[in-house]
Amino acid sequence: MILESLSLKNFRNHEDRSFRFPPGSTVVLGGNGAGKTNLLEAVHYLSFGRSFRTADDENLVRLTSDYFYLRGETVSGGIRNRTEASYETAGKKILRYDGRTVSARELVARNRSVVFYTDDMNLVLGASAYRRRYLDQLLSQTDPRYLDDLVRYNRTVKQKNSLLKTMKIKKKIPALPVSGSGIPLRRSCPA
Repeated sequence: MILESLSLKNFRNHEDRSFRFPPGSTVVLGGNGAGKTNLLEAVHYLSFGRSFRTADDENLVRLTSDYFYLRGETVSGGIRNRTEASYETAGKKILRYDGRTVSARELVARNRSVVFYTDDMNLVLGASAYRRRYLDQLLSQTDPRYLDDLVRYNRTVKQKNSLLKTMKIKKKIPALPVSGSGIPLRRSCPA
């Protein structure tokens, strides 16, 4: 996938910006606070339907606005595609691919991108869970079946943990009193 153009409206510190990317490599230069990372974040959002910096889409909306809109145009195998994302602070999020509303899962398989961010040093220095999550993201982009399996696996682990928690609570039922010899005493039942 080659990104040809990107438009941002009210996204982070970008009020209304459009970028065209010529074939080959692109270098983005600018001072601190110019919006270089926000540009990468917009590309990531169009690939995953979410930010790599925050879980709350409301944090992506420019302070003076109540919505953001992103549009990216790509070429892959000679075919042009358009991806759009919009979010309103009322909580309404819409993802579109070539005019059709899609889920974030569908975007992952269509728009492949990798962002290496300063926090990604955790890949080397951090916990193994961070490495697993990063690899899961990469593999999900290359094999849609992997993403489906991963979603099912995570759902199963969540259900298992919930069941174990329920079983642990049930085990807290008071046990029978024990005699000095370690033999459980029977509770007397009223006749």
